[in-house]
Amino acid sequence: MQETIRATVQLPTRIYQLAEQHQLGQFHVLYRRRFHRFLLWFLPGWLALVIITLGYDGYRLFLSYHAPNTPSAASPFAGTWVPVWADTAQLVLTLGVIVLGALGVNPFWGFKKRLYVMENGVVYTRGKKAEIVRWDEIEAIFWWKKRGISYLCRKNGSKFRMIEEMEKAQEISTTVAGAVAEQLLPNALAQYQKTGKVRFGPLWVTREGMTNFSNVASWKTVPVISWAEIEDVRFEKGKLGIKVSKQWKDWDEGFMRAYKIPNPTVCLALVRHILETVGEQKIEAIH
Repeated sequence: MQETIRATVQLPTRIYQLAEQHQLGQFHVLYRRRFHRFLLWFLPGWLALVIITLGYDGYRLFLSYHAPNTPSAASPFAGTWVPVWADTAQLVLTLGVIVLGALGVNPFWGFKKRLYVMENGVVYTRGKKAEIVRWDEIEAIFWWKKRGISYLCRKNGSKFRMIEEMEKAQEISTTVAGAVAEQLLPNALAQYQKTGKVRFGPLWVTREGMTNFSNVASWKTVPVISWAEIEDVRFEKGKLGIKVSKQWKDWDEGFMRAYKIPNPTVCLALVRHILETVGEQKIEAIH
């Protein structure tokens, strides 16, 4: 099954009208809802357990209703392995629900969810409902590990959380982050040139270097890594890293709050721009 459809498909009339109404520009890619392939094997067995367990519980209830005063006759399976098996099946069902919930997978609905990536934004559809997000409406992006973007924050305060549940979430995240970085980088550069300081959550980019305020007490001096010390910068698996003394250091917001640096790709682009400028200044000083 092909989860990603390129621009060769013809847009539904409703999507085309929404794209024109919100000036989203040219259509690029269509993504479908993520479907974990292990469910192809897990789901039939899980449904069979549901049917068998419900049938057994219903039969036991029927016998209890018709013979309430004769416990020994309430079930022909008394003293056999069936009650133990039924309890085990119910435990498996419960664990299955918990696991699917933790993975964010709902095996019974959502297969009609679509994400249309356009030139200037995205259209997300779920049945007859549709939600539009333009790149210039986004104020901040937050990532969740290597899975990609956790949610987008709009300038009006609302959040868009539907990227993680789509197939190829990493690919979508890269596309969205790149488009948003183009929108936000000019303002970040202007702020840096004007004030000498740009904040990305606990991470600050200043004229002196980069500073991480997470896990630092108010009475302690916040460590600053100068531009002369920084050899390179990267963004991988939801974490922003810097290279100092030939070693990589991944920065986050602290224990249990990792991957919460907003707009890490904008920070990456800003830092690389500053490093290039610093490098050019060093070359000019030598000459």
